[in-house]
Amino acid sequence: MSIVFFLIAAAALGYFVVLGLYVGFMTATALAWCVGAALSAVCGLLWRIIKKQGGFSRLSLFTRTFLITTAILFFAVFLLVEAFIVSGMRSTPEENADYIIVPGARVIGTYPSESLRLRLDAAAAYAREYPYAKIIVSGAQGADEAVSEAQAMYRYLVDHGISASRIIRETESRTTAENIRNSLSYVLDGERVVIVSNDYHVARAAAMARHMRPGIGVSCCAAKNPAPLIVHSMLREALAVMKARLMGQM
Repeated sequence: MSIVFFLIAAAALGYFVVLGLYVGFMTATALAWCVGAALSAVCGLLWRIIKKQGGFSRLSLFTRTFLITTAILFFAVFLLVEAFIVSGMRSTPEENADYIIVPGARVIGTYPSESLRLRLDAAAAYAREYPYAKIIVSGAQGADEAVSEAQAMYRYLVDHGISASRIIRETESRTTAENIRNSLSYVLDGERVVIVSNDYHVARAAAMARHMRPGIGVSCCAAKNPAPLIVHSMLREALAVMKARLMGQM
């Protein structure tokens, strides 16, 4: 079993290098994998020490059963959550929605990050196909951002041919829950919205919208996610889904 932990540590360290080259080695995204590699290596060493001292056979039957059952349940829940995330990736947006909601993501200076650009490109494509839909771009200004996410998104859409009169800027939201709640304040019961976000994110965002406003129609449009971020996004989103469920947000 210690070999498994060491292999996980090596894989996490390799992924840290990949993310570091893509988003920067000192970003929280990359450093999380460096920390994960270190923790996995420590677990491998502890496992070897425990094995030398008699292993888990010295534990009571109840303790061993509890640990094994807990591990199996956690793994089963994790797989169910990942299946939920994948279901959003395969979703198809409803035609002729009244509103398109685009939750914010990182802005670099005044320009959307690649993840956010992919969301906006998908939203723009839907908007061109259905010209009566209004677009709600949502996101506050982060400490390291020169403008609000909503403002950067607004400029990007206008520069890519979307009429400014169709775009509503919501500039107060800092979390996905706030993105959805504040954006839905513009929507009336009976109207229909399409939530556009990166593929790993749309299932949670749509579930939150349905929970907050059961009187509206909600579908989602899955934009692509940058390839280097796929593993990180899927694991991080699983934890976010569990948290949102425990907090009664979806």
